[in-house]
Amino acid sequence: MVSLSLEQLVKQAVENGWADVDGNLDNVNYQASFLGWDVVSSRKAGPLTEVLKPANPSDAPKQSLSAKYGRGAQPLHTDGAHHRRQPDVVLLSAAAISGPDVAVEVRDWASAARSAS
Repeated sequence: MVSLSLEQLVKQAVENGWADVDGNLDNVNYQASFLGWDVVSSRKAGPLTEVLKPANPSDAPKQSLSAKYGRGAQPLHTDGAHHRRQPDVVLLSAAAISGPDVAVEVRDWASAARSAS
C-alpha cells in the first residue's frame, strides 16, 4: 500500500525534484483515476504500462534511445517529452531491485533551478 497519497508524492517531487515510495502500481492507477488524471502511453498507440529493459539496438523499438545507444549509457531524457503535451509526472516502478551493477542517475533539477534564482 502506498504510504503517501499520489498528491503528496507529486508535491514532494515538485519540492525535491524527485520522490520515492514503496507502493503498488494498482493503487497508483486507482488514485490517478480518482483524481481525474490522464494516464498516457509513452509511445504512440502503446500500452499505458510497459516494462523497460535494456535492449540491443537491433531488438529495440525504432526511434527509441535504445535503438541508438543499446545497452550503454543513455543521455539525460524525460519519457514523454516528445508528446505535444508533455507529462506533468513520470512514474517509474521496479518489481525488484536490479542490483549494484545497474547505475541510475537522478538529478535534482528543481533544487538546481531554485539555487540559480
